[in-house]
Amino acid sequence: VRKEKELVCGVARGVGELVGSIVEKCRLLQSKLVELCGERCGWLGGGTLDDDEQDALMQAAMEAACQSKELMGKAKPIEHIREHSCRSFVLSSIQLVGMVAKYIRVLSVVLFKGGHSQTVIDDCHKSYVLIQSLLKHAHSVSRNLLEKHDENYTVGKLSWKVGNGEEKAEVETNKPKSPLETLLFQNGFPLPIAICMSVDVKDFQLLSNALVNIFSYHSLTLNLVSCLVSTEVHNPATSAGTLLRSGSMASKVMTVYANRLGRDYLLKVLQAPLANILQSDEVIVLDPSKVKKVETWKENVHRFSAHCQSVLDSIVGSADQMPPDMKAICSILKKEVQSVFPKQVSSCLGGFIFLRFFCPVITSPERFGLTTESPSCDSLRTLVSIAKVLQNLANRITFGEKSEGYYACMNPFLDKNSLVLDQFFAKICQGSAGSAQGGLIVTEEERNLSSQHTLHILKKEETTIRDVLTSFERADSDQLIQDFSEFMKESL
Repeated sequence: VRKEKELVCGVARGVGELVGSIVEKCRLLQSKLVELCGERCGWLGGGTLDDDEQDALMQAAMEAACQSKELMGKAKPIEHIREHSCRSFVLSSIQLVGMVAKYIRVLSVVLFKGGHSQTVIDDCHKSYVLIQSLLKHAHSVSRNLLEKHDENYTVGKLSWKVGNGEEKAEVETNKPKSPLETLLFQNGFPLPIAICMSVDVKDFQLLSNALVNIFSYHSLTLNLVSCLVSTEVHNPATSAGTLLRSGSMASKVMTVYANRLGRDYLLKVLQAPLANILQSDEVIVLDPSKVKKVETWKENVHRFSAHCQSVLDSIVGSADQMPPDMKAICSILKKEVQSVFPKQVSSCLGGFIFLRFFCPVITSPERFGLTTESPSCDSLRTLVSIAKVLQNLANRITFGEKSEGYYACMNPFLDKNSLVLDQFFAKICQGSAGSAQGGLIVTEEERNLSSQHTLHILKKEETTIRDVLTSFERADSDQLIQDFSEFMKESL
């Protein structure tokens, strides 16, 4: 038994160290991808690799493949190990390295060709996400055994700690903070709020991506979202009609975070129903004035309703699969909005989940990698109409006979599914920040680049930001403004 334990721990530790080094390579390559191809959403740049960079990447791929074989050799004795958790850990680690090798090879080809294939680039990102999930799984199945010999055994970004007799996984939140981050993370997040209130509209996208990266690096994005939503909801200038519209930074940050965090979930939910619609490529005319026979019009309404139902069923049936951090955002929205605008809870949830998350994919499936070609005009018309119906359902708005004409035929669909949507919203609002699982994985390179973007905006809007900070009624306002002024002076 003692010899078996020594064998188990030796294999596990050796594999763990190798995996950690390879994952670091993967993170650096991911950073290169972001640098050349732009932000995660809507990216495609024109960057290419020179010959030396291409050779370096191919060499990294070969090294990863060799290391994968090395792992297989190290893991050979596992057939004699009865400890299932260690066996699973070793096998998961081998699978992880195999994915890294594949990721590096594909990535090198994509970048060498200039990154013009959205589908291949998305596949690279999926591989990267899978690598991270496999790393977490490797920790999960091996922690009990390893902690018996090393209480603070660590691989990559996750640390396993034991306290008060309980075992739990924690994403590191005590990483060293830069002077900028120290300012950003002050209690109540006054500086991020001031920046969001001061930034020019044309910098919304840049700032929201930068804040999401910086806060995600320290696992604080949900805290930021909660603060921004609360600030907007309780702002005296906010009305029921302007609450969390697309022009607000709270809405922008939520959308950026959700789209990056839930991309795989999003594609999984919509792939099947949208594929059926696109494959059928039907001409569905809902306007009765453009259809000669009443029976034909009724059949069109029936087919269109069936398409709407299939998409909705796939969405509401996926509540349990929704990423925990997205559920936490929904819970934050419900709690904050209900306290001031109780009648607007459904429309705010609908705006977040449908208008800014599901509907953009429904209307532009090719942009999100669901299809390789743009939909035909007939299919696109159907998809846009489906998105319109689902958005009205989420907003609890029926179609008027005069203003929206032939869409009134879909009001029975809205009535039929109103309760279904309520139940879906209730399920996805059960999450909390405590149940979330770490959110986005952001590299140090991404975090540093985002810090530069944030600093650029700070310099650009310094006077306005200082005025906003001055207007805050805080006990530490003077100290806050002094810290901000000193930081800006040093940054010059």
